[in-house]
Amino acid sequence: AEQRILAGAIVDGVEEKEKGGFEISKTGNFVIIQNTISYNNKVEIFDLAGKLVESFLMTENILTIDLEKYESGIYLVKCWSENGERVE
Repeated sequence: AEQRILAGAIVDGVEEKEKGGFEISKTGNFVIIQNTISYNNKVEIFDLAGKLVESFLMTENILTIDLEKYESGIYLVKCWSENGERVE
């Protein structure tokens, strides 16, 4: 079976697990995004061509994304906090 990969937060070219209150982790076929600082955060998933694949509004402090619905590949995650801060 092909492995599905979702990129973590990339800030200044260095992969980070936590930035701007967001924590991104992967468990099995699920990516878990948490933000304990603010609510009403926006999460966007892009393919490597820059096409928006899916968008979520986090109304709670945790979002679980099932990777099974995505084709195999590498995806970028952008997280926006309610105060407009962006984490890639």
